[in-house]
Amino acid sequence: MDAPGKTAHTRLPAYGYMVTIFNFNNVVVKRDSNSDEIKIDVWLFPKPENYNTLEALAASRTSFGLDVIYSEFERFFVGEEQFITWTATGPTVPQGARLYALEWPASIFNVVAYPSTSLYMSSVDELVKSLK
Repeated sequence: MDAPGKTAHTRLPAYGYMVTIFNFNNVVVKRDSNSDEIKIDVWLFPKPENYNTLEALAASRTSFGLDVIYSEFERFFVGEEQFITWTATGPTVPQGARLYALEWPASIFNVVAYPSTSLYMSSVDELVKSLK
């Protein structure tokens, strides 16, 4: 797990928090991922000043570069909280990355799990559903 080396804050800083969880040697090399591997990035950040809707925010984020195809949004609820999820596929994410977003009153959770072909995607779904 990679996590920020900072102590807990009582207020969410402007840049937010991020934690990365993975089950393989996380070295920077171009390679295909195996179906028994998973890498999960979890971000918590304040809502931007120009925030309108979760869907608009998600559509404006093109973090995987050019020539990436994004699937349609799927919506699901956990209690009263609405999540959206979608998949990005392209040159930098050939097996696809599964993205999730959850809106809170003052902040946004954004989760990216790669590869979307991982045997652990159901565990990622459970992780997302447990965010509070």
